[in-house]
Amino acid sequence: AEAALLTAILNRPTWYNPFTNPERALARRNTVLDLMAQQRYLTQSETELWKSFPLPEVEPDRASTQFAPYFEEWVRQILADRFGEEIYRGGFRVYTTLDIQMQEAAQAAMEAGWAEIEADSVNFLHPRYEPADTSYGSSTPYLQGAFISLDPETGHVKALIGGRDFQHSKFDRARQARRQAGSSFKPFVYTAALNTGIPASYIVEDIPVVYPQLDGSDWRPSNFVDEFKGPMTLREGLYTSTNMIAIRLGWEEVGIETVAQTARRMGIMTEIERFPSTTIGASEVIPLQIAEAYSSFPNMGTKVRPFPILRVEDDNGTVIWEPQPEKTTVLEPLPTRIIVDMLEDVVRRGTAYTAVRVRGGLPHNIPAAGKTGTTNDGTDVWFTGFTGNLLATVWFGMDTPQPIFRLGPGRRQATGGGLAAPVWGSFMSQVYQDISLDEDSGRTGARPLLERPKLWEIPDGLNAVVVDRKTGLLASRWCPEEDRYTEYYIPGTEPTDLCDRSSRRFRSSRIRGYQ
Repeated sequence: AEAALLTAILNRPTWYNPFTNPERALARRNTVLDLMAQQRYLTQSETELWKSFPLPEVEPDRASTQFAPYFEEWVRQILADRFGEEIYRGGFRVYTTLDIQMQEAAQAAMEAGWAEIEADSVNFLHPRYEPADTSYGSSTPYLQGAFISLDPETGHVKALIGGRDFQHSKFDRARQARRQAGSSFKPFVYTAALNTGIPASYIVEDIPVVYPQLDGSDWRPSNFVDEFKGPMTLREGLYTSTNMIAIRLGWEEVGIETVAQTARRMGIMTEIERFPSTTIGASEVIPLQIAEAYSSFPNMGTKVRPFPILRVEDDNGTVIWEPQPEKTTVLEPLPTRIIVDMLEDVVRRGTAYTAVRVRGGLPHNIPAAGKTGTTNDGTDVWFTGFTGNLLATVWFGMDTPQPIFRLGPGRRQATGGGLAAPVWGSFMSQVYQDISLDEDSGRTGARPLLERPKLWEIPDGLNAVVVDRKTGLLASRWCPEEDRYTEYYIPGTEPTDLCDRSSRRFRSSRIRGYQ
């Protein structure tokens, strides 16, 4: 029986792996025994005897011997598409982009994230994950997640987690799941605005609005915190993730078609609906595509396609395939540099500061930028962020979309800043773990997986101007000192009027609201 099994798996060892695909392996082994009987190497009674033997037993934890199973399956699919059945005959050496230590760091961070969420017994209302010898197909009953990390320069995928348990579900949520983006979509709105010449100091009113819908009803969007703060710069609107600013900017000023085309150009290939709610992430996206689109930011306008393979050699050591990074310039560099600075504010003082710097432990001397994402009722939570040499996306949610936490007055709501961003910060802090130590302190730490990324420099083509955050105008003695800040402008887009908050003309560039 063992000899027949070994013969059975020779042609396609992964496909007929008795530990990961026992049903296929058993059927294939029995086919080999039948063929031996047909050719009179075995009698019929011997054949039935050997068929009665079970497959080799394996401990439950040995069934998941693959180190990064979702990554490995992605590689296998790519190779099968390119080389066909030849890959199952052996002889290929495949060199991948996977970084073992980064994969371990990602797994540890995600495991801690899952555990923390499930430990909140007051709010978490779903079945807990339990290791078991079972298969759920593409939909499991417990909390799921996805993680992708890549080199933004090359697109080389350094770590990938497509789910919580490959044996339970081989559905790769990192590459296949379509989930609402929530506020993770907002950078595309702001990118579209800056690329049309609107500056980051442009003022939009954070006030209630009403939009008629196709069914005749009205849509009355609100902010995460159900209050409105009046005039707000685009910069503040992004780092505070204020819904009304993104909605009114994208729908009333820039135009939803321009927003959709910007997102598409950057790498979002799923359907982007042309509705006001699209501006705050109502459309579905795939985590890997979010990572690809965000790669445009650290590359100052050039996106890179995520890919897991470095090269393939034959059994003689000859390179038969060496895919090159696929880069596409999709944005102008100057407005992109301003967007990066705005996304840095999300980590410096916005919705991700506590999660990344305090809970996640990423040192302040590691420049980082990114965006949180939360959908209605905390059904999907995201964080995608980047440094100068690494980008990562984190997503948590249920396979069947439903709130992660119980809903109700006074209850904790799942958010990207509360659940996903700490995982991102923890992963990044492990990657750069010892380089925050004072060089003169005499302390030593583990060798970092990556060197400290350089600060993003402000290019000579941008002008730095001190402005008033309540009006977007040039700072003057008539406006409070605490509201002054330095903004960056593409030449010709700077304000020319002085701020004068002593007069009734409180600001300029007002967008009309619907009250």
